[in-house]
Amino acid sequence: MPFTSNGINNKAIDNKDNLTKQIQYVETSKQFFEGTISQNISSYEQQKYLDRAIYWSVILGIDKNIKRLPRGYNTMLGEFKDSGLDEDWELGLMLIRSLAKKPTCLLINAHFQSFGRNYVDIIEKLTKYGKDDMSIIISADSKVLKQYSNKTI
Repeated sequence: MPFTSNGINNKAIDNKDNLTKQIQYVETSKQFFEGTISQNISSYEQQKYLDRAIYWSVILGIDKNIKRLPRGYNTMLGEFKDSGLDEDWELGLMLIRSLAKKPTCLLINAHFQSFGRNYVDIIEKLTKYGKDDMSIIISADSKVLKQYSNKTI
């Protein structure tokens, strides 16, 4: 079935590499790589994605919280590491990792996840500042998150 995302017809997606660059899927399970915040939000491709990741970190309001950490963007993340950020800000890092790749479509799986006010603020800023750059699809049972969508399926 043909579809268009921000004026780009799916016929323009000619191979798997283009598809994975244009469509980003965000799982809110907080799976981090062993490494620093900057390595995680840039998918270990700092030369390619770090500037854009930090741009989104500032836009979404996460940057100021990262800078409060003793090691800032050099704070370690991973399975057994406590970053010092609350859960909502860590969930925001998952969004930033995908946003850094400049997708035309962002799919956010927010099912079975509880969110605090900070995450809702992040989603509000994302929909406000990202709506012209990408299609944002949020899959959630949350009445709070649904208010930021323009269509419910």
